[in-house]
Amino acid sequence: MKHARRRLSSMFATALLLPAIGVSTAAAAESSSAKQEDTYCAMVVGKAGPGGTPSPVLAQECSALSLDDADTKLRSKVSQGTTRATNAELANILMYWYEHTDFNNNNTVPGRITSIYGGDGPCDAAGYRIEPTSWWKANLSSIIGQSNCSFARLTNIALTSTSEQAIWGGTGKYLGQYHDNVGISQPHA
Repeated sequence: MKHARRRLSSMFATALLLPAIGVSTAAAAESSSAKQEDTYCAMVVGKAGPGGTPSPVLAQECSALSLDDADTKLRSKVSQGTTRATNAELANILMYWYEHTDFNNNNTVPGRITSIYGGDGPCDAAGYRIEPTSWWKANLSSIIGQSNCSFARLTNIALTSTSEQAIWGGTGKYLGQYHDNVGISQPHA
């Protein structure tokens, strides 16, 4: 009991310090470049922290024009050294998030898209642990996995239910009970 209390105190102290040292989650990374009308975003995340803490967002850029434009802005910002991400970290797209089912109806319906890069390499057994922004939590409807991310452990917004979803190829076109209800997305091999 004494060790559990000490571990809990340590985790709480770490959670309080992370924002102070510049670590943010996707939920907290409502980038200054992101505006309400921005439909396309690209972000780089690091591996999940100790004790199940979410992956830190190392960089994020958004665009109203296209996903390619958001990626170009992200690459430009990273190459200028104005983020915590490096160019090497842009080699691994972990997954794409879509606002509508069936990948925005196979891109025939306008909707938001976010590309998520893995700052610590492709997916592995440990995976990343990404907490979506408040908007994505209530609007994430389909996911395509990349870079060995074949599955995602999805947790609902209330953090009371978790389930494995296949996300490779076309298998993540509908998220079932997690449709517009994703509190945590943990892609892995």
